[in-house]
Amino acid sequence: MAEEAEEEEDTRPAPSPEIDRRVVARFLDLIAAGFVALAVVKLFESAYGSASAAFVIGLCVFLCGIYWDQIRPRLGQTLATSMQRIASDARAWLLVLFVVFSYLAAPALVTIITRPAAPPAITSSNDDQHSLGPVWVTNMVSNLKGSIESLPGIPPWHVIITTPPENQRVGTNLQSLFTLSTKNVAIVQHPDYDKDIDAPKFPPTGLSGIILHGRNQLTEVLKRLWGDCFIVRQASDLPPAVTNYFGFSLTWIEIGSGSPWKSPQACND
Repeated sequence: MAEEAEEEEDTRPAPSPEIDRRVVARFLDLIAAGFVALAVVKLFESAYGSASAAFVIGLCVFLCGIYWDQIRPRLGQTLATSMQRIASDARAWLLVLFVVFSYLAAPALVTIITRPAAPPAITSSNDDQHSLGPVWVTNMVSNLKGSIESLPGIPPWHVIITTPPENQRVGTNLQSLFTLSTKNVAIVQHPDYDKDIDAPKFPPTGLSGIILHGRNQLTEVLKRLWGDCFIVRQASDLPPAVTNYFGFSLTWIEIGSGSPWKSPQACND
């Protein structure tokens, strides 16, 4: 009985060379598609060198699949047979798919999962119906990061924010925007005037809106980015002896009294 089984097994038809060729070609096509997908991702990231390299590698692998019949004899019997066995193994296909997913899809998935929730909408207590919507806040975080971190000079930019009681929430949320956007802005705490009576004062101007004191590259960025939503004013003046007291250059952001909004519906999307 055992001899008959062995004879039966020996008489089974061997896999067709044409089928073997197609399996190897399709497997190489899968690898080539992975490199092309990588090239597309790198292209969107503006990494043109990496995109070109990935595309060229993908094209070469694809051509190897097309001309496998001509390439196989040059590889030698051992290497060609190993390639055939790998291509015929479903685990090899799954491994390639897993690597492609891990490199292309997984990072984006992790970014989405770990991305912090959008900051709360900015609401002024003197106008509870007016708030900056989450879309504006999310875009502003990105714009602040790109604009501030591209400024020349050695960071950080030191900023102090003053607000009247009715606009305290606006000041707190603007401070949160800086914290979420970049490490290149350092928020300076107010002096303790009870203990340090000589500390410079920041007297309010009595104007509405956001007043940027101390003309510099940072105030120019803030004026441009915030001008569509807030009433933004600029001033060159700073309290006397500010630099000597703090030991560094300072930008003073004053939230004025009254409504800071440029219009009733400004940037509330």
